[in-house]
Amino acid sequence: IYQKVLEEEPQNVSAQVSLSSYYEQTGNSEKAQDMMEKLVLNPSSDSQTRVQIMRKIIYDAEAQKRDSTYVLGLFDQLLSTPQEDSGIALLCTQYKLQKQMPEPEITASLRLVVELDPSNNAARLQLLDYAFKRNDYADAAQLCKESIDYSPEELAFYYYMGASLMQLEKNEEALGAFLKGTEQITENSDKTLACSIYGGMGDIYHQMNDSERTYISY
Repeated sequence: IYQKVLEEEPQNVSAQVSLSSYYEQTGNSEKAQDMMEKLVLNPSSDSQTRVQIMRKIIYDAEAQKRDSTYVLGLFDQLLSTPQEDSGIALLCTQYKLQKQMPEPEITASLRLVVELDPSNNAARLQLLDYAFKRNDYADAAQLCKESIDYSPEELAFYYYMGASLMQLEKNEEALGAFLKGTEQITENSDKTLACSIYGGMGDIYHQMNDSERTYISY
């Protein structure tokens, strides 16, 4: 029945899902895998379906000890088409992290996640972590600037922006970032992060030989 449906409608998602399940249940793993590939690359499949199928493909690939290039090749094909959300890009990032791929490969995926979902602060913070590890403070400062535009309430971005600018010897701009951060501090804010912001201000005031404001900040 499913084969007949697919003859008439080659991209019928429901038929492909059903046929994939049938092959899986009858032990025909090769045909099941082939159908899952067709399903995940089917332009009619929604993001949620693609993510679920890709998870299954990854699970099977791990069980079969297949080379990661197979899974990455599928991700490349998927991400070369317009995305309705960040689901596939996020799964790709998680897979690259699992495989301990080179940092440039992971950051490229993280940037795509952020592009597709600007509100993903976890991805932004991970990008910041990588920027600091490679001492790329200009990139870190730019990331913070963009992040604050989307999430002005997130204290971490003010702290990292100030810290980045201090490393770039732009203390006046760094102080401005820290001061803006203090405006976002509430009784529910992370105490350690709030203290770090005031600590950064204190360091700058100390370098300015402003002992009064240094004392107040610390």
